[in-house]
Amino acid sequence: MAVEVRVDPTEPASIKDYIKTLDINLLPDEALPFDYLIKTPRVIIGIERKTNKDFVSSIIDGRINQQLYSLSASTHYGILAIIGNVTSALMDTRFRRKSYIAFLVSSIIKTAHDGYDTRISLVNLDTEEDFKLFLEEIINLSQGNLVRLPTVSTRKSDVRGAAIAFLSTIPGVGEVTANKLLKNYACIKDIVNSDLETIVDAVGSYDKAQKIYNFFNMYF
Repeated sequence: MAVEVRVDPTEPASIKDYIKTLDINLLPDEALPFDYLIKTPRVIIGIERKTNKDFVSSIIDGRINQQLYSLSASTHYGILAIIGNVTSALMDTRFRRKSYIAFLVSSIIKTAHDGYDTRISLVNLDTEEDFKLFLEEIINLSQGNLVRLPTVSTRKSDVRGAAIAFLSTIPGVGEVTANKLLKNYACIKDIVNSDLETIVDAVGSYDKAQKIYNFFNMYF
């Protein structure tokens, strides 16, 4: 699957050179509101990279708020990657630790309520080398399977577990929704032949029901 990586031109040359070794189409983009944009036909991932000191100073001066908003509004997955020990950076300032913790909670809970309305994930890495490896794994995963399947019994006799695993491969359907379907339908064939309104009643969500209905009725 084709992947495009856009990067803020001010990012370290060593990181950009590393991305180039991955045989990736790397494009400098001065208009990016964050540092890295990884885009495939299926997913958009945004990453804001900060050193520990820049991270703390951006909280204090408020710069980070707009960056988090942009990550939430314009990507499917927004990631704030912090490099280095945050505690040591905090010790160089008068920024209270309680305020720092409050910021962390706000960052992962609040969303833009605009665009994709994505929740932000925070990642703390030790070194720039770790960030390079992290970026490589993100790029690789963006081109592969993004579905996390539930853990089910490996016994061949566990037909229900196999059915849950299958239903969980439908985009937007997890183990909870799969269980709701199996409580309302006698078998998967009944789900396949069901109309949209009945699926809505079974799962309690029009959006999820639409994804399930489309999955079984789309043409390839």
